[in-house]
Amino acid sequence: MHNFSSVQLKNLSWNEIPWDQVNFNVFELQKKIYQASSEGNSNSLISYKKILINSLELKYLALKYVLYWNKKY
Repeated sequence: MHNFSSVQLKNLSWNEIPWDQVNFNVFELQKKIYQASSEGNSNSLISYKKILINSLELKYLALKYVLYWNKKY
């Protein structure tokens, strides 16, 4: 899993963002959250949730979906 720093993502134009990689990274974090929840590992669960919520990739992905749903993308 390749993680982009906030600086790397912020310096890219909208069309240069590697969306496949962004989707993959968000999915991997979601998968880790599910695994931690299934195992009852609350420390990891809280940690992964914080990482996902504060992730710039998740914010960009959410923005992309909102723009797409509103037909402005």
